Amino acid sequence: MIKRTLVIFFSLLTFLPIVNAYEFQHVNCRIKVDKKGPQNELIHDLFLGHLKKKNYQVTFFNSRKKIYKHDLYLDLKAKRLDEGIFKPCQLIFKIKKAKYNYASTSDMVLYSSSIVRKVPRTTFKGNERCKRAVKDAMTHIPQCITSGIPRSGETKRIQ
Repeated sequence: MIKRTLVIFFSLLTFLPIVNAYEFQHVNCRIKVDKKGPQNELIHDLFLGHLKKKNYQVTFFNSRKKIYKHDLYLDLKAKRLDEGIFKPCQLIFKIKKAKYNYASTSDMVLYSSSIVRKVPRTTFKGNERCKRAVKDAMTHIPQCITSGIPRSGETKRIQ
C-alpha cells in the first residue's frame, strides 16, 4: 500500500511544470558591458554569450560610459593568480543596478560572485580553467524576464 502511494506521488510530480527558481524581472533586460573586457578576450566573449542565453540584451558602454537610472551593468574581472606552475584563474563579477545616471559604488548589487578555478591542468596558460570558471559562474545568474512599462522611445519585447 505504501509503495503504491509513493509510486503514484512521484509519477504525479513528473507531470508538474518545471519552474525556474532564479528569475529576475526588469523593464528591458538590457545590461551594459565594458567593450574591452578583462585581459582575456575569449573569456569576455564567452561570458557575453552566456548572458545572452539567460535572456539579457547585451549592449556596450559608449565612450562616456553613459548609463541611465535603473539600468543594469556588469563589472567583470578575470585574472590569473601566481600560484605554482599551473596558474589558477580567478573570475570576479557583479551585476549592478544603477541608482543614478552614472555608475557608483553605492549601486545595488543584484548578483556577485568570485570563482577560483584550479583544475583542469591541461595547459600552463590556463584558458581551460577560465572557461570552466565562466560556466560555473553562469549556473547561478538569474534568468531575466522583461516586465513593466518601457521608457519613452523603447518598445517592450514580447516573448
